[in-house]
Amino acid sequence: MTELKTLKDLTPKDYVDEVDIFVGSLRQEAIKWIKDFREKINNHSHGDKSDPNYLNCISCRNMFVQIKWIQHSFNITDEDLK
Repeated sequence: MTELKTLKDLTPKDYVDEVDIFVGSLRQEAIKWIKDFREKINNHSHGDKSDPNYLNCISCRNMFVQIKWIQHSFNITDEDLK
């Protein structure tokens, strides 16, 4: 049976594994969101970046900003998305 510990008894070794797993899961979820937003932009009627309406489409612009925010917040590079 596991002995209960107080906060004073905890060391970084006791919780670092859970934190690493949690951060890894968050990062994977962020990558899924980015890929989903990119797919939505590509499937949208103005998804082609060469289309002049692309920059005028509020939905595409909003999704693009969300992608950039997620990439910045989770430090995700284009290589991570491949």
